[in-house]
Amino acid sequence: MTFLTLDRVACSAPDGSPLFRDLTFSLGRETLGLVGRNGAGKSTLLRAIAGDAPVSEGTIVRHGRVGLLHQLPPDQNASVAEALGLATHFARLDRIENGRFADDDLDLADWTLAERFQKAAALAGFAALDPQRTLASFSGGQRTRLMLTGLLLGEPEVLLLDEPTNNLDEAGRKVVADLLEGWNGGALVASHDRRLLRRADRIVELTSVGVHMVGGGWDAFDEQRSRERARAAAALERGEDALRHARREKQQEAEKQARRDSRGRKEAAKGGDPRILLGARKQRAEETGGRLGKLGEEMVSRAQQGLDAARREVEVLAPIHIELPPSRLPSNHVLIEARGITCTRGGKRLFGPLDLTLRGPRRVGLAGANGSGKTSLIRILAGIDRPDSGEIDVDRNR
Repeated sequence: MTFLTLDRVACSAPDGSPLFRDLTFSLGRETLGLVGRNGAGKSTLLRAIAGDAPVSEGTIVRHGRVGLLHQLPPDQNASVAEALGLATHFARLDRIENGRFADDDLDLADWTLAERFQKAAALAGFAALDPQRTLASFSGGQRTRLMLTGLLLGEPEVLLLDEPTNNLDEAGRKVVADLLEGWNGGALVASHDRRLLRRADRIVELTSVGVHMVGGGWDAFDEQRSRERARAAAALERGEDALRHARREKQQEAEKQARRDSRGRKEAAKGGDPRILLGARKQRAEETGGRLGKLGEEMVSRAQQGLDAARREVEVLAPIHIELPPSRLPSNHVLIEARGITCTRGGKRLFGPLDLTLRGPRRVGLAGANGSGKTSLIRILAGIDRPDSGEIDVDRNR
């Protein structure tokens, strides 16, 4: 069964600059990996398939329900039900359960909501999920799985996932991988996660020089891409050599003609040959020079066209440079000293009591599962939030 068909689709950036064009494929019961450098148009394509963004050219035909993984609202005090647009429905069921329902509640009630909600939450890796729990009590990785819960609740036939494993720990990544492994519909996954892409049935790459599609997962794609890049680089090198050769030959012919002209002028200056013969020689020299000049220009032009064609097949990669200036911190300077700090979220102790001292220009890695309190600790140390107990001394100027 085909869930989705794209025919010669092109998309542009908000400023009108082209991102990609001539993208054609059909999606059945399979996982298609979508790859490309940042800014290549992956997110734009997913939004276009979902109907949230326009296409510049081509057509997209949806043969089934399409679900896009959306971002959660920024309101930290919102409940899960509010964030997923289910607050009204859960409130109606709650009124019925407590015998305080309105006249139309029984007719409008979604009697299967609670069961479907917990089933979707289980697929997203939650053993149980309270719809009234606030977003502030979820870590970044847990919020990604909340978004998955909302997506699955709509029972789509096509999943559109944009970097679904970002912010996820190992357990969360396994949830996404297992979901796709057992998915009975189609899935289009934009990702830089190679382990996830290895499970794909096909890979589509969006680049500034065209669209590439390869059957198989990441390893098959990477092997073919390496071969194609090597061929393109070799063609570019040959094109540059051909242009240099053509220019050199044109210059050499011009120098030869100049020497012939010089000899002709010297012989004419001696005055030994009839004037009519000198005129004929001059005319032949001019015709020869013109013909050789035209041939040289044509040869250089063909070589330039070949080089331009080879360049169009090579993706131009803009290097990223991030300069980190020296902090000039003395090695014994105390930046942070935390004593006995604790943190609780949603009635659950995340960590503590914790002692932490940071001296000088050190780099400290903070590791832990999603929901263990990494972000909460950083917010406390930065002075954004306060610990439940304990004391912190911080050099705020540094």
